[in-house]
Amino acid sequence: MSTSGLDRLEKSIENFKLSLKPEDHNTLKNYPDPSAEDIASFVKDLDAKLQGKQKRRRTLQSSPFTTFIRSMQQFSSIVDTCVQSNPEIAALVWGGMKFVLLTFSNYLKYLEEIVDMCDQMGRLCPQFERFSKLFPKHKNLQSAICEFYAIIVDFFREALLFLYSSVFKQLAVATFRPFEEKFGGILKSLNLAKETIDKEITLSSEQELHVDRLNNAQLRTDVQDLCHWARTHHQNYQDRRIQVSEEARRSKRERMLRNISVYPYYSDFTNNLHKRFENSGIWIYDTPEYKSWFDSTKSVGLWYHAIPGFGKSVLTAGVIDSLLEMSRTSRNERHYVAYFFCTYKNASSLSAQTILSSLLHQMLYYSQNLPRSILDDLESRFEDKARSSRVLLSDIQRFLGDILQNNQANNYIVVDGLDECIDKERGTILRALKKLLEDAPQNLKILISSRGSQDMIRALQSFQQFDLKGSNQNDIEAFISQRLQDKELEGQLPELPGDIFDKVKSFLTENAKGLFIWVDLQIEEICKEARPEDIEAVLPTLPKDLDELYDRILRRISRLRRPDVAREIFTWVAYAIRPLTLEELKEATSLGSTEFKTWEALHKTAAVDESKWLQNCESLVVVNGPIQTVEFAHSTIKEFLESSKSSNTSFKLEQVPGHYRLGNACVQYFGLQEITGTENQRIAVSRQSISALARASVKKTQDDTSWANWVARKVYQYTPGFTSVSSASATSTVVVRVADPMIVATQKQTFKSLLQKYPLLEYATSSWVFHFEPWNLHRHEAHFEYPWEFTERKIYNLLFENFYTIRFPWQTYFTPESLTFKEKTVQLLDWALNNKVDFIFDIVWDHHGSAESRSRDIDLFMDFWLSPPQKNDDETNLKRVCSRDNFAGDRLWDHITSVLRYNKVRKNPGIISQEPNYLFLLLCSACNRSDKLLFDRLVKILELFPRMTQPLKIAGSLYINETQFVISKYFSPADYERLVKIAIDSDSLEILKSLQSKKYDEFISMFTIATKFKLLHSVAKVGKAQCFKVLMSRHAGGLTGTHPEYQSLIQRASEIGEVEIVEMCLQRQSSMRLRSQKDHLYPIQIAAKYNHLNVIKAMMPYVDENNVDLVGPHATNTALAYAIKNQNIEMVQILLDAGARPTLLPDVSKPYNLDAEGNGYPCYQFAMNPNLDVFDILLAHEMRADFLKSLAAVPSLVISDEVRDKFSEFMRSVRVGPSRMSPAEFSLFTGETPP
Repeated sequence: MSTSGLDRLEKSIENFKLSLKPEDHNTLKNYPDPSAEDIASFVKDLDAKLQGKQKRRRTLQSSPFTTFIRSMQQFSSIVDTCVQSNPEIAALVWGGMKFVLLTFSNYLKYLEEIVDMCDQMGRLCPQFERFSKLFPKHKNLQSAICEFYAIIVDFFREALLFLYSSVFKQLAVATFRPFEEKFGGILKSLNLAKETIDKEITLSSEQELHVDRLNNAQLRTDVQDLCHWARTHHQNYQDRRIQVSEEARRSKRERMLRNISVYPYYSDFTNNLHKRFENSGIWIYDTPEYKSWFDSTKSVGLWYHAIPGFGKSVLTAGVIDSLLEMSRTSRNERHYVAYFFCTYKNASSLSAQTILSSLLHQMLYYSQNLPRSILDDLESRFEDKARSSRVLLSDIQRFLGDILQNNQANNYIVVDGLDECIDKERGTILRALKKLLEDAPQNLKILISSRGSQDMIRALQSFQQFDLKGSNQNDIEAFISQRLQDKELEGQLPELPGDIFDKVKSFLTENAKGLFIWVDLQIEEICKEARPEDIEAVLPTLPKDLDELYDRILRRISRLRRPDVAREIFTWVAYAIRPLTLEELKEATSLGSTEFKTWEALHKTAAVDESKWLQNCESLVVVNGPIQTVEFAHSTIKEFLESSKSSNTSFKLEQVPGHYRLGNACVQYFGLQEITGTENQRIAVSRQSISALARASVKKTQDDTSWANWVARKVYQYTPGFTSVSSASATSTVVVRVADPMIVATQKQTFKSLLQKYPLLEYATSSWVFHFEPWNLHRHEAHFEYPWEFTERKIYNLLFENFYTIRFPWQTYFTPESLTFKEKTVQLLDWALNNKVDFIFDIVWDHHGSAESRSRDIDLFMDFWLSPPQKNDDETNLKRVCSRDNFAGDRLWDHITSVLRYNKVRKNPGIISQEPNYLFLLLCSACNRSDKLLFDRLVKILELFPRMTQPLKIAGSLYINETQFVISKYFSPADYERLVKIAIDSDSLEILKSLQSKKYDEFISMFTIATKFKLLHSVAKVGKAQCFKVLMSRHAGGLTGTHPEYQSLIQRASEIGEVEIVEMCLQRQSSMRLRSQKDHLYPIQIAAKYNHLNVIKAMMPYVDENNVDLVGPHATNTALAYAIKNQNIEMVQILLDAGARPTLLPDVSKPYNLDAEGNGYPCYQFAMNPNLDVFDILLAHEMRADFLKSLAAVPSLVISDEVRDKFSEFMRSVRVGPSRMSPAEFSLFTGETPP
């Protein structure tokens, strides 16, 4: 901008400011920057005042005056972009004009004059649209425009001074010098300035066009370069977009995989693989069992088993490694391998949920090209931790099956150590694996490794089974040589002469019995001898049994080590929820020696030489892996210590007292002064206190928070242990805003720093509650030495304790929302349910001792069990318990029943009776899964429904303590029948027995003969004899029922060979003369046709010569004819003994025997299927002559040449003799003289 224009404008504004009165300066400062609305409002207000004069007709809104006002606002908005040295210019241009006009508004006569003047200036104002784009770049134009508006500022200064002059002077001026005459020079100056602006605008425009013409050529080149750049960068953008999309998809997939399972399945695999020495276990690949499994083109399972210590886990790790190598190197086919090692060292690894979730995680990780529907379903169930925690075991199994059927790969699942799981968990896993094999018939191979047991043999009958026994003898010999050489190289074993080395190796080889652990420990024993001669001498004294070896080591610990230290280590290693590191274990074992008040004192006690400290356990414990966890050398060591096999009872481990001691040690640890001492704790402010403090601070003043800050500081200063909650909560930020922000650090950071400082703290806070579960299970036993009443109170208080410095697994970092009893309780119970810590429900429920407190909190428990925890979710916690295999124990169900029963006593059935249909569906599910325990528990809950039961009556007597169901809106006869059918279909025998008890008499009495017949027939057609027997106890009347679409019960049982059902039918007088509607056969014909010898035997007491040869229309084969056809020698003899006639001919007098199925008599069947043994039986029959005569007529019947030739050849081959045929009889058939 030129100096003249800017200086002129600045000087005019400065003069304007000097003309103001002192009190007017503040008024001018307070004017805000103008907006379009401000302009319209300002003009409207002035217009309203002028309209008060009667002679005035036109309005200001559309006049040049408005143009002038808008021009002033536009100039003030653009001038400050160029005049940065004096930011007041823009504000004073607009503000000065507004101030003068508002001042004149108090003098209507002069107001109209000055408005008219502004009206005339508005006609001269340059158009903003013409110069706004040129203004920033052209200095001469800037100068001309500033000159124009400087004149206007001078005008307003003169007008203001005029107004400030005395009234007499104003009157004189008004009389002798009109307003227009006084300021007429202003208009002339503006007109000249406007002409200058127009010229500068024209000149600037020409300059812009010239520059544009010069730049066009370069611009075209630049445009071409830009297009090339845009194309390149667009492609890069698309590539990056794809990359970002792929990363987002991968991130989403990884989050889903984490929500499915975070169990470190690979660590057990790598640990076992590292124990494998070169070329060990390769013999397994050459065994027929493994080859058959591996080479099979269909889905198949293999179970190999051996005694403990055989090295199964190491062998299995080698098999997995070979499968993974095949997966990595295969080019033509995809091979996916999922595996899992069950180990006593980690309690969570023995859960069916953990195992199947880990297998699902691995298979989903490998399977990249699954159908979108499966991925969508998986994402919806595992999108976050909250939803994934509610996924049922059946859902996991279903997802695993869907992946296996759709990933177009050869899939391998390997599970090791399944015998480590408890029976229920193992049963669940085996059922799931067998179901996967059934549903994926072509592409799945399952390998299971475990100890041998009868229940595993029964459960895995469909698997190939392989007893390893002495298969690892070569590995044992190689292991012995390798270990002895390693010990020599390490200096732990003296160098042995060749003969002694061979003796040692021979001793170990002959006595190992395939046990690597025995060999390893024996070598450790040998290494304790100093000289080769001593080693040779000690060999005969070494125990040849594993238990004897363990006992020998324990005796040496008692003599040479500190047995008290060893016992502590054994207890922690045996019962820790997870393997402890060396640092953790040193602190843990020190806790049992004395009562520590501070961590500093404990740390000093735990500061020991690790190697010497572990020597107290000899070779029974080892340090494993890079994270230095301490474990038993083998799982059999724990079993030995828990047994009574040791001669030293001081080392005997007991589960319940052991867990109790560990639980108390954990509580003692996180109660140490440095961790949760009173000086480190602060009580969280309640929600009400937060709200009250916030309201008080706001009420005091909206602008100043100093009072609120003072209150917060005083509350903190003078109330011991009182503070605000973590600032992580939106609610608590009110207090944090008004309080000193340095008062409290966030709890999360505090806990994180403590975990890094105190080694055992993570284990103590996360595991203490699990150690009290076994104690709670046995707390009422008379021999249990720990006072459960005291312990229960202590546990209850800890469960609801809110420590500031630490947190338990069920707690979030404390917020006001988690401070109410209801919310804390729900948070705790949710965690307990997900982690199967059932005793927490006992403690929480039992602690409400008074009727008043129980009544107050009963709704909390009712909501927890019967209300969906999330919106748009129909899965209640009760449904979760019912839907998961082995999800709940007896104590949890006792708790549920207690809550519901107490609610009934209150005569407040509530939501349990509002939507009971889901409970019936759960009953159906229990029947379908053959879960008798769940069925009984649900029945108990069903009895709590209003008007569901009445006292049981038997023979007129009333049994007060027994009830029976009555028909109600909750339980109808149709519901009962459906349960019975499901129990039959799923072969749930125990549930079926329960459904036939007196409790269901009213429903059973509603069954018609037809209904009973259908039930019995549904059992008979699938051969479920035991179910049939149960139903016969209450539904025998169904035997007389018939149905046009069904066979009779005895006919169906005869067809499938169910002897027991046939016997039960005959005992209940079922008729042997009932024909099947299906094929017109009688029961005895059916049994013989399907070759069921045992059924024929069962029928014999009810068969005589009048019904043994029964035939019907379209079914002319007698039972004997079928027996001859099937060449069943024993059945032929039995039927002949019962009176069956081998000479029986078709009765051609009856029309139905003219059917094409004629010729169905025994001789014809014999001619079709000649057999020498059958022939001898028939010749021995009393109707021999008639039989031979009938047999001779066979060739004359309509019979094929092939059959006739076959029959004739058979007859010629029959040797003539007294026991067979005479020469005359032979000639009867052949027409020849016998040789």
